Amino acid sequence: MAVRSEIVHCYEQLASSISLMLELARAKEWGRLPELEARCCTIVARLREIEPLTSLDESQLEHALHLLDRIRAEQAELSGLVKPQLDDLVRRMGYLNQQKSLDRAYGVMTH
Repeated sequence: MAVRSEIVHCYEQLASSISLMLELARAKEWGRLPELEARCCTIVARLREIEPLTSLDESQLEHALHLLDRIRAEQAELSGLVKPQLDDLVRRMGYLNQQKSLDRAYGVMTH
């Protein structure tokens, strides 16, 4: 029974972490996202270890499936908020690299 409880607990932690990440992304508070992403990876790794060892009873399975639906929906929204930010960052980095190359080519010194 303890392992079954741990599985559901892991899904609850994952759902909670994703919800917090979504709140932070909506508020454009990007700084804590890497920490929370690492936490999610740790939870998923633990689930991979314990899930094959047991099965859930009907109520636990129903609860876990509900959490998974919530996780998927929030993850999709989160990705929609984060992807444009990453694309912008990549674009800016490309511009800075291009500028640096031009500065080197034309002998401009930067400090």
